[in-house]
Amino acid sequence: VQLPAAGARGRNRTLWLLDRAAAAKLPSSFLRLPVS
Repeated sequence: VQLPAAGARGRNRTLWLLDRAAAAKLPSSFLRLPVS
């Protein structure tokens, strides 16, 4: 798994990408959580 460098355009985007990757592995029942 390749991750963006920790100073390339901030950590928020990195965390968002990680959250998206993690969400893709969750069962569909968890996808009803609000996403901002």
